[in-house]
Amino acid sequence: MATVIITHDEDIERAIEEALGYIEEREKLFRGKRVAVKPNDTWASSEDRSAITQPDTLRAVLRHLKKCAPSSLVVSGGSGAGETDEIFRVGGLMDVLEEEGLEHP
Repeated sequence: MATVIITHDEDIERAIEEALGYIEEREKLFRGKRVAVKPNDTWASSEDRSAITQPDTLRAVLRHLKKCAPSSLVVSGGSGAGETDEIFRVGGLMDVLEEEGLEHP
């Protein structure tokens, strides 16, 4: 069974907190487990970052998941139209990983 949650807030971190708050037993789902997050990293350039997950969205998801005490938190990549580390760097996702203390893809 799938769950769809729609929320709206000018502050993406609050919106994600609210949305993920609807997932019943989320702490049990993540606590003590290795959790992987896969942002969209298809393609980006310095002129156009619209095709990837935005840094504030990734940051909000990671911060929420950290509260659920996973044994480890991994951000995976796999850009289809470029080098993953370059897409992460250009799109600002690499900065988020460094700020949140996660390893690079």
